[in-house]
Amino acid sequence: MRTRSTVCATTLGLLAVLQIGGCAGFDFDWSGSGLTIGLRTGITVELVNDTAFHVDPRIRIDEDDGDFDAFLAGVFGSDPFSTGLLEPGEIIELTFDCDELGLVLSDEAEQIERFTLFDEMIGYADQSDVLQRDEDFECGDWIRFRFVGDFGNFGVIVSVNGSIVD
Repeated sequence: MRTRSTVCATTLGLLAVLQIGGCAGFDFDWSGSGLTIGLRTGITVELVNDTAFHVDPRIRIDEDDGDFDAFLAGVFGSDPFSTGLLEPGEIIELTFDCDELGLVLSDEAEQIERFTLFDEMIGYADQSDVLQRDEDFECGDWIRFRFVGDFGNFGVIVSVNGSIVD
């Protein structure tokens, strides 16, 4: 009986650490009648507008993930992914199948002030690093593009599973 209690306590402790630490590739659901653990099979891309203005994130994606593809995406751009403008404070979560997302980047995101008759671009961010599958992220990972600052201080912070990418 004591062994069963020890195993249960150890298992629950390990699951709690994984949940708090944000284990990539797993979803934990504590609701309902108990604990459900699911394997995440896609790649989640989260866009976060932490500014006081609208943001056009200008996300570009490509299915290919080789170094030459990343070079081409960085120089010539890859496929634009239309998200529309992010409202101030808005968060958008996108999920891709693993084979759909070989690389992803934010290509000079724009910060926009909206007026009644027109929009005005008031800031832009440098292009983010080109993130490549199997090098910078894997299937089941969580990629976040967080847009911060205003005007000349506008920029994007990119992280994978909570770790900032340089």
